[in-house]
Amino acid sequence: MATKKSKAEEQIKQAQQQEQPYVKWEDKTNAEREASINSYHASIIVKTSQQAREQNKPEMAFWNKNMSKEEIANSMPYNAKTGQPYTNVSDVILRCVTQLNGYKEPTFLTMNEANLLGGKLKKQLDQDGNEVLTKNGKTAYVLGVKIPYVQEGQWQNKVDENNQVIKTQAKDKEGNFKFDEKGQPVMREVKEYVPFKAPMLETINLYHISQFTDLDTSKLKPRDLSKVEKRAEYFRQNPEKLAKPERITNFGLNANLAQNLSNFVKAVKSGNDYQRTQTQTLNREAKKELSFTR
Repeated sequence: MATKKSKAEEQIKQAQQQEQPYVKWEDKTNAEREASINSYHASIIVKTSQQAREQNKPEMAFWNKNMSKEEIANSMPYNAKTGQPYTNVSDVILRCVTQLNGYKEPTFLTMNEANLLGGKLKKQLDQDGNEVLTKNGKTAYVLGVKIPYVQEGQWQNKVDENNQVIKTQAKDKEGNFKFDEKGQPVMREVKEYVPFKAPMLETINLYHISQFTDLDTSKLKPRDLSKVEKRAEYFRQNPEKLAKPERITNFGLNANLAQNLSNFVKAVKSGNDYQRTQTQTLNREAKKELSFTR
């Protein structure tokens, strides 16, 4: 008889197969991108639930325990460079990742942010401490977690009527023109922001601060809840805004789990305590953590 874990893994595999034929990310529509991200995030939630169940500690999955608004606020994942907490589904997924990897603090950075602080991404190591290689024989690095965002345009080189890149003389931090060692002006390309015809859904990788070496931790900032508190006040004054279904309800999770996660997101938004929904008696099919109905 298959175990609960193997069933969930088989469901994930089947869901991935349903996405065939393979389409490159850049060729996907926004709807296809969203479906791919939802499936990816759903698998993280399922793994988190499995881990808690295997260790016989259901409360490890944060949605399985009641939490005061203070507990929620003081455990929010946040950007260690800006101090700003991650919200909505990003909050949920980063809480899961924090549990899965046993991180003490939910502090995350983008690759660029870490690099600016001197951080270098760690290499993947096997159980014997040897470096892991990719299929192409290149060094494999530790993996981050993908978080979606909407991109409405991009910066690109500005060109003239002959399609030649326009350049201008560069300036230093004091606003003075820059020259090279031969006294020649240092030139740079002129950039312009070009909006897309329609906004595109993109993803960015976030990494836990422990995934970097040489990170200047003295420049990391503590969690800043000021914007979260203002946001909560807005939703308390406009409770009807909470009626909109959360994106997490589209993940294909069973009704009870989806409801708990949706309630958690709404509790965070409004700055209220979180009360878990008592698990009802469900039939065998409904007990599946993930249905992946498409």
